Amino acid sequence: MKLLTEWAIGDMYYFSRAFKKYYGVPPLRYRLDAASKTDIDYAHSLQRNRTASSYESAQGSVICHMRGEYYVIGSPKRIAVLDVQYADHLLALGLSPAGSVGLGNAVLHFPQTIRAGLQNTELLGTYEYPDLLAVERLSPDLIICTEVHEPHYEQLSRIAPVLMFKRNENWQTILTLFGELTGKREEAKRIIADYHRRTTLLSEELARVLAGKSVALIRPLDSLVRVHSASHRTGAVLYHDLGLPVPLFVADTSDTAYHISVDRLPAVHASHYFLLSHELMQEGISATEQRVWGMLDTVERQHIHSVDAATWIGCYGPTGINGIVDQIAQALLA
Repeated sequence: MKLLTEWAIGDMYYFSRAFKKYYGVPPLRYRLDAASKTDIDYAHSLQRNRTASSYESAQGSVICHMRGEYYVIGSPKRIAVLDVQYADHLLALGLSPAGSVGLGNAVLHFPQTIRAGLQNTELLGTYEYPDLLAVERLSPDLIICTEVHEPHYEQLSRIAPVLMFKRNENWQTILTLFGELTGKREEAKRIIADYHRRTTLLSEELARVLAGKSVALIRPLDSLVRVHSASHRTGAVLYHDLGLPVPLFVADTSDTAYHISVDRLPAVHASHYFLLSHELMQEGISATEQRVWGMLDTVERQHIHSVDAATWIGCYGPTGINGIVDQIAQALLA
């Protein structure tokens, strides 16, 4: 037994020396480091999946976001936003961002829905390609971005404190947090209450007009058509807020959208189609969009309502959302 024990200890020492020679650290240290890394990765994963929220502390309001917590100590005066929807939120509260990304490819511009309200707002590139040097020159007090800007987080955080939200976060949640951030809580509550009153009344009117008819939200892509469901944030405006009937073809999907070929589009069998068009961005109708128009028969074609995709998907703030509701009412109640 003694010889067996001595052999086991010697073998363990040999393994430890060989392990350290190969990995640079002893086995125990390696295990502890690996466990620590797992804990850190898990903590980061929880943080990145955190829903935007806030709570009150002894120091005041605290806003929880994807990269941590932000203590609201006075309202920031110069805010840079890297998503157009956040510019919309600020304007709805009577404020103007110091800088904001815009829309476009060759020529950048601010969305028409919010352009008039912007005052001395610097253009900071686009949502997909923010101009980080322009952000730095702006010297903001606070930067607000989405998870898409994760690769730039460290650089942005060296410029100013950063709030990072999920891009598809509920707009009413974000507006409420912006109200706390800027000292405009009551204004945010009023905007949300007005929206609920408006959509409740409009949904009743639309229900009478659309009895037995369904509405589809579609977006032509390169060679396919994306059909959005009620899980999509714009689809939620149609199907949840306004209670529009969902086509049976998409009623059971739990995803935000799914893709079909243009040839299968008639199977959606909707009475009305809101077509998210990129015509303004592309300066012309795409070949897929032309096929969509040609695929639907004469009766259905009369009920295709072409709307700007950039506005309906990108400008997801109070002004943009109410603009969507305006266009829905105009199309379906005309």
